[in-house]
Amino acid sequence: MAEAESTFSRNALEGFLNAYNTESFPIVGIDQISMEYLIAELYRRQKNLNESKKWLSRIIGKNNPKRLNQKILE
Repeated sequence: MAEAESTFSRNALEGFLNAYNTESFPIVGIDQISMEYLIAELYRRQKNLNESKKWLSRIIGKNNPKRLNQKILE
């Protein structure tokens, strides 16, 4: 990951985490599942796979498969 992209990714992750913990959903049009996915992906891009897995587990653990399939298709 290039230095500028890495910095942007870290800043985005920090902002998303802050919003997730302090705001009500939807946040600027992003629902909770989408926000959790974005956070997981940002952790993955930073090679922090343990945190990424934790955030993906939140999504899988509280949603039924039909709803997840619909969200994936959207």
